[in-house]
Amino acid sequence: MRHARGVAAYDPLSTPQSFANDKTTGGSTETLIALGGNWEKGMFGVLTGAYLRFFRDGDPSPTSTQKFDEGTVVVRPQVTSASTGA
Repeated sequence: MRHARGVAAYDPLSTPQSFANDKTTGGSTETLIALGGNWEKGMFGVLTGAYLRFFRDGDPSPTSTQKFDEGTVVVRPQVTSASTGA
């Protein structure tokens, strides 16, 4: 889980594209919640991962392309071949 405010809410490798009226990123927030897990039984397994991200830029406008919620869930089954010892 992560919560950031101000310039810390933006990608560290990019430049903020929208600002508050005073040309700062002071009102920007980002909340990120992520989970992951793995289950194995014999030669079968399932790897899972999920995240939710809530981002709001510092612009006082109630709607913007920089105010969004996103997330995903991934479930990856796997089968390993049975190995025999020699």
